[in-house]
This record gives sequence, structure tokens and C-alpha cells, in this order.
Amino acid sequence: MGGGVDTSLSIVNWVIVNYVIFLTAVGVNCYVLISGYFLVKSDFKLNKIVKIWFQTLFYSVGIYVILSCAGIISFDIKGLVVSGLVIRGNPYWFVTQYIALLFLSPFLSKLALSLAKSQFQLLLSVLFFINVSLSFGFPYGEIYSSPVSISWFLFLFCVAAYIRLFNPFAQRKLEYGKYYLIFCLILLICYLLYEYSLCHWRGMNISYRNSPAYNGYTLFSSILLFLWAKHYSFKKNILYRFIVRLAPYTFGVYLIHDNPYIRTLLWEDWIVPSEYVGSWMLLPKMVIYVVLIYLTCTLLDYLRAKFFLLLKINESINMMCERILLVLKKYSK
Repeated sequence: MGGGVDTSLSIVNWVIVNYVIFLTAVGVNCYVLISGYFLVKSDFKLNKIVKIWFQTLFYSVGIYVILSCAGIISFDIKGLVVSGLVIRGNPYWFVTQYIALLFLSPFLSKLALSLAKSQFQLLLSVLFFINVSLSFGFPYGEIYSSPVSISWFLFLFCVAAYIRLFNPFAQRKLEYGKYYLIFCLILLICYLLYEYSLCHWRGMNISYRNSPAYNGYTLFSSILLFLWAKHYSFKKNILYRFIVRLAPYTFGVYLIHDNPYIRTLLWEDWIVPSEYVGSWMLLPKMVIYVVLIYLTCTLLDYLRAKFFLLLKINESINMMCERILLVLKKYSK
């Protein structure tokens, strides 16, 4: 979302929105960190991978068919086939990389469990230099990796595995949540100074950024938020139970609202945030829209889960995967 900033209110909105972007850009990294934290000591589960694949297939094809029948997009066989190719068609880059990570997780776990602490630290150092990209070409993430590559996901897995196995921050009672907020604020200030220099010295217009790179400074804010969630003692109140109830449908929320067709409709046709850049309604409307989108997608995924339960799809997947693993175990002897 771009455009010049002309009013004081626009500048205030611009600053707040960019701070929110830095706060929320950690989502992908934290999801992978959480996965690595638990997977390093978990058994390989083929049925989990198949369920993720099938749920993605369900939404990718289902959304394409529904939008085609509604006349919102034009239908063609090629588009239908591409929407059904969860990996090759790559309708969701995160799912593509995440499924690869899940297949590699048992081997990564064996590697992690076999390493001494000093060896693991050396491994993390090497992975850091070949995956992370901070600034001025340092380290070498721009050469060897990207924020949407399997290499980046492997690095995050190893970071989380190290935290799980060696618990390096156990003796330090740090307020990670406060440091997370402060670090994002520092990133915002640096970004504001950078934008000001572009505007002042090069005469360029200030613009809204989309998202910081996952493999840049966002890595540190992601780890801080992850550590905050790990060490914080949450009170099991109504809000806690509500969040726990919603959590199983978060992946479905992602699959629905970040579908390539839905994403375009949401932010370019139905909701156009750039129209409110100079209005005090920008932030209230964005909060309302985000909440509505999240709750609507949660309801849709809840209905999808009930539909799968009715058709016993998950049971069928479990049985199929058990048979596949038995066959593989038989022929691997």
C-alpha cells in the first residue's frame, strides 16, 4: 500500500501502522519455532503431514470452485489443476516449505539429539551466517537463503531445538515481552530515520511497507516473543480458554484469508486501506476488519472440521497412513 503522506494524521497513522507491522511480522517465524520446539522430541507422524496437505487442497480447490461459480473469477481447467497442486502449484508458499520441514524433522531431530552443546552452537553459528540477512550484504542470507526457503525453516527448527534441549535462558528471569516491544520500537525508529533520509535527501515519498523480511532483524523479535510465550505463566481465565478454543482453527484462518484470490479480493476490492490513510478511522477500521476476518474464517474452518468429522476424513487418513508406515517398515527390514 503506497502513497505520499501529506497530513499530520497521515504521519501518525503511518508510524503506528509500521509499528504494528514490526510487531506482527513474527508470525511465520514463531510458527516454525513452535514446531521445531515440539518436533525435536516427537515421533514422526505421517498422518499430520497428510492432514495438512488435504486441508490445504480442500481450501485451495474449494475457494477456486466457489469463486468461479459465483462469477468472481473466470473458470478454466488449468486454473483448477494448479489450485489442486498444493506443492507444485505453490498456492501457499508457507505450506510448501512447512511440509518439506515436517518430512525432514525426524532426521533433524536425530542430528540435534546427537550433538553436544558446543557442537550445536557451532552449527547454529554456521546456519546463522548462511541464512540471516541484516544489512549491507551481511551476513550471507541474500546469497544462500531467502525468507521463504526451506533453508530458513531448517535454521529456525534448529534454533528452537537448541532452546528445547539446552534451555539456555532458564537461569535468567528476563521480561522477554517488554524486550520484544522495545526491540520492535527500535526497529521502527531506525526505519523512520531511513525513510526520513530518503525523503529529505532524495526527494522520495514516504510509503507504507508490506512486511520486514523474516530472515532479517525479525529473527530477533521472533525469538523474544517465542521466549516470552515459553516463560510466561498464563492465567487460565476465560480469555485463556477462549484462545485455546480458537487455536486449532488458526491454520484454517491462514488458508482462507491468504488464499491468492481471497487476498486480492480482501485488500484490493472489498477493503482498501489506502483510502483511509489520512483519516482517524484507519486504525479502528483495520482492527474491526481484522477481527471480523479472523472470526469469520474461524467459523468457516470450524464448519470444515465438523464436515471432515462427519465424513470421517481424518479417520481415513489415519488408517491410510498406518498402512503405509507398516508397509514401509516391512520392506525396510
